[in-house]
Amino acid sequence: MPVKLPPNYQRVFSSLTEIIEREAWELLQLLENPGREGEIIRTTVSFTPEERKEIMLRLETLLEENRHLFRELKAKPAIYPEKQIFNAKVTQLWTILNDSHPDKMKGYGPLKKEEKEWIGEHVNRLLEIINELKR
Repeated sequence: MPVKLPPNYQRVFSSLTEIIEREAWELLQLLENPGREGEIIRTTVSFTPEERKEIMLRLETLLEENRHLFRELKAKPAIYPEKQIFNAKVTQLWTILNDSHPDKMKGYGPLKKEEKEWIGEHVNRLLEIINELKR
């Protein structure tokens, strides 16, 4: 029989179970698809198959224990429409890019006019694509 927690603790631990679930899923995806060969991001295989299997089993155990805690809390699942997640991530990308305009970047030293223009062109092209995604 679970202990009845005060509402603030109930919310904190419900959120904690969501974070653990999300991060453990991400780790499992990393281990299930080893060695990504992207142009910008590459991951190299650094676990042996035996280590990978053991870690994945531990992650599954973590997920099960986390779900047990979730059930004992009688928490409600977090339900996010994919559009909400998509829009939040697109907004995050827009913010990062918008803050990367040469005039907004302070503390990195001076830029020549052509350097500012070059950065501005690339940032603006990326922002145009992001703006199309926001529609």
